[in-house]
Amino acid sequence: MRAFLAKRVQHWSEPAFSAAVDDELDNVRAALRYALDHGMLPAGPRLAWQLGPYWYVRGNYEEGRMWLDEALSLPGAADGPDGAWAHAEAGLLARLQADLASAADHLLAAQATLQRYPNELCTASTLNYQADVALDRGDLQRARKLYEQGRALSRRIGYTELEAIQTTFPAQVLLMQDNVDAAAPLARDALELADRAASRWARGWAQWTLGEVAALRGDLELARRLLEEVVDGHRAMGYTHDLRNSLIGLARVVSDQGAVVHAAGLLSEGLRLAIVSAPAPHTLLLLEELAGLAVVSQPLTAVRLAAAAEAHRAGLGIKRRPIEDKRFSRTMARATESCDTPAFQKAWAEGSRLTTAQANQEALDLTARFAALASDQPISSSAADGYR
Repeated sequence: MRAFLAKRVQHWSEPAFSAAVDDELDNVRAALRYALDHGMLPAGPRLAWQLGPYWYVRGNYEEGRMWLDEALSLPGAADGPDGAWAHAEAGLLARLQADLASAADHLLAAQATLQRYPNELCTASTLNYQADVALDRGDLQRARKLYEQGRALSRRIGYTELEAIQTTFPAQVLLMQDNVDAAAPLARDALELADRAASRWARGWAQWTLGEVAALRGDLELARRLLEEVVDGHRAMGYTHDLRNSLIGLARVVSDQGAVVHAAGLLSEGLRLAIVSAPAPHTLLLLEELAGLAVVSQPLTAVRLAAAAEAHRAGLGIKRRPIEDKRFSRTMARATESCDTPAFQKAWAEGSRLTTAQANQEALDLTARFAALASDQPISSSAADGYR
């Protein structure tokens, strides 16, 4: 089983890797269970971390974390390069479940192990994951610095696919800061690197970023075409994690074009995927995006969803990006225009008390009401403006 995975670990981003694990998943789990039950070193930790990309792609963060935590609990498991990789992958999956404290601890442990057992590829990946944590905590400058450090290291070791990804991410930070002109050339560089590496995974990230650039520049037709291609690719490849991101981007564009029912359907698809992996940062953003869609026609529902997202962000320590803050502020401004103060305050208090499951269900009920409209015709321009 180790040989089976080792042959594919450098190419985990290709659909063939995940499909192969899908086909052998019962055997893979049995091999992991045997290795961990018998305290096998380095087989147990190695199998666990080599499967990290699979759990990431399929969005099954909880199971991946379970295996990695168990592997790292073996005496001596954290020593050596396999220990560094296991901590790095555990940090990635913890962050994707909004467990930022555990993520940071795992990544610091990976960093400490790498000082004793240097591995440049693991170091580049760890820098990337640390940047993700900094991003969620609202420290965009630190995130960009770490992405750039990882990018330089990936370039030095000749790992073009990872360099492409780590070129895309600084571009996304710049977009979050509303600096489109600085982001655009980085996104184009990332696309070129992805094509050089023949990586569909990296190309999807770069093209998604270029779609965001086009949307922010007002070219909604180009943005929609780019993002529809990305969404179709992620669906075809079964990339659950990446699909959630691309669905959100496409939903924003089609809602700006007035296709609100279509946008709600895309966000519903994204939310259902996020719920499987919950709690995840994407869930909060999806609630806020749905609040933005609902604020004109169903303002009290919008307020409850926004309040739920705000409360859970505070509890998890996850900050909105500046550009997300702008959208959220617009939604809240429109909600206050549509509701009298007592009604707004009552809805906000109700939303703040919603559990994650209750907020998700209210959001899914909202998308069902949109679907019941049974039409994807553009709404009037005045109404469409309220959904943006």
